[in-house]
Amino acid sequence: MILDRAPQHRAKDIKVAVEELGDQVILKFLLPGCPDLNAIEELWRQLKMNVLSGPYINMYDDVDKWLEYQLPSLNICNYLYRSI
Repeated sequence: MILDRAPQHRAKDIKVAVEELGDQVILKFLLPGCPDLNAIEELWRQLKMNVLSGPYINMYDDVDKWLEYQLPSLNICNYLYRSI
């Protein structure tokens, strides 16, 4: 599992749970200061650009609708393997 270095990802409970799973899960952490390697950052960027930048009636409903229709079509591989 690839994780960023958010405090909740490094919490003691996570370490204990992973140790209990043994070799089934291996945690790999992204390098500090490399948000471009984290695919979720692209999701947040697109969500903010497409939903939260304009007027909305109910933010939760608008976000749910966007995720329902756009999430399956997001091509994260293109984001991760783009030339910078």
